[in-house]
Amino acid sequence: MPSSTQKLLQFLAKVLQKYSGTGLGLSISECLVNLMQGNMWVESEVSKRSSYSRSHRTFPKEYEHLRSIPIVVLALSIPRLNPQDLTSALITALEPNTVSPVSAPNDVVFDILLAEDNTVSQALAVKILEKYGHTVEITENGSLAVEAFKARVQANKPFDIILMDVSMPFMGGMEATELIRAYEIHKGLLLTPIIALTAHAMIGDRERCLQAGMDDHITKPLRRGELLNSINNLIG
Repeated sequence: MPSSTQKLLQFLAKVLQKYSGTGLGLSISECLVNLMQGNMWVESEVSKRSSYSRSHRTFPKEYEHLRSIPIVVLALSIPRLNPQDLTSALITALEPNTVSPVSAPNDVVFDILLAEDNTVSQALAVKILEKYGHTVEITENGSLAVEAFKARVQANKPFDIILMDVSMPFMGGMEATELIRAYEIHKGLLLTPIIALTAHAMIGDRERCLQAGMDDHITKPLRRGELLNSINNLIG
């Protein structure tokens, strides 16, 4: 795990430990339930247990995007929060069960290059892809992705598809894609499908990715159905 990510998780763990029990989580939950025009309440028995309940109406259309927001609950009984445990919990939460149906066949596997600098996103992608039998090679920036791509071509073992994060240190995904496309054209190679991964869903992002030479665009956090269906649509 890169030192920067490790330090961030350690800092987050310290903050959560310091301010645990302040009711911040309950306040956030109450706000979300209020947005759904509902109520939330707690029933507690001394020295036994507490149960939290909520009721809400159908999601208002303007807040429909809140339905898929993952929530990680941190128990106050944990004396010290391990950053690795937090990472594992985030990965589990970010792979929701309620996703769009997966149309990808289970018996077709691909060799995939993942260019991604975030360790949580790396682990989530690998968990999803390996579950369906795919193999994944990870690089942490665009420059390394270009090198890995060229090395595989020279070894006559090209990747079937590339998942390219748009924002990475040293070299971003768009520049890396442009270099890969230039190399393919120079060598007379078939174009390898490239899917852009981005944490932003701004107007024009998809168009910019396609203009750089990418074939599809999906937003993070990754969702199993969206990722696998995108891969299958391009090379299935």
